[in-house]
Amino acid sequence: MNQYPLWKYLVIVLALVIGVIYALPNLFGDEPALQIIGSGRTKISETDVTRIKQVLDTAAVTYKGTPAIVGNSIQVRFESEDAQFKAQELVKTALGENYTVAFNLVPATPDWLRALGAKPMYLGLDLRGGLHLLIEVDMPTAARQDYERLRDEFSDALRAEQKKNKEKDIKPRSLTSDANGVDLSFMTADQRDAAKSVLLRQSDAVTKYQFSETTQGSTQLLRATLSAAAIQDFQTKTVTQVITVLKKRLDEKYQGLLEPVIVRQGTDRIVTELPGVQNPAEILELLSAT
Repeated sequence: MNQYPLWKYLVIVLALVIGVIYALPNLFGDEPALQIIGSGRTKISETDVTRIKQVLDTAAVTYKGTPAIVGNSIQVRFESEDAQFKAQELVKTALGENYTVAFNLVPATPDWLRALGAKPMYLGLDLRGGLHLLIEVDMPTAARQDYERLRDEFSDALRAEQKKNKEKDIKPRSLTSDANGVDLSFMTADQRDAAKSVLLRQSDAVTKYQFSETTQGSTQLLRATLSAAAIQDFQTKTVTQVITVLKKRLDEKYQGLLEPVIVRQGTDRIVTELPGVQNPAEILELLSAT
């Protein structure tokens, strides 16, 4: 028979015991709760905890344990979702608009396990449920706004050049923009060519913009559009900016209580996953704002 020193058996037993202890939180699941957060400069205090307890006790809404300050929010646990929904309306009315009262699901891990730092595994949408959103960025509107900015830049550049060299007439008859480009019209081809030379001297204009020249009757037209590489870069930056805005909105509203997954999909879409969300209407309203 193979025999091993006693200490090796003790190490195996100890590892098993530790593994079982830190796996136990997964057996207790989640329980409904409310997270109360101060909006703006409003800070959570023990006074707010007392007010919440009084409101719930007066309405005979049963809650588990005692409402407690967890981080920068107050957490109230309930036995059932019915009690949670009823409590949310009561607490919202009592505290007013300076507080956000959000539904949440929190681990039902016993205090002695939490004291040991034992936490349940993070579950995604497939196991926990929640909210899955596919958000499409309004690229035409974003492009129109970007071309409006470019139109103003062109106007400033031409005005500055005209002021510097008063003998050079490069003032356009009209300067407009839409979702596809910027249009400039001139009286003569010389004016158009001189204006184009001024615009090409701007930083990265040669690689970023494409200029096309046409004639319409007696009017000389100059159209500026983004190059293919610039369009791709613009789309990437626009989606990245939207992702940053979405994360900021969720963080400001829920103070990090949610654990969202926000990733880009394709050229103009964003996938947002919010496991465990119980109030989809509120989050949809928050995220879909312009």
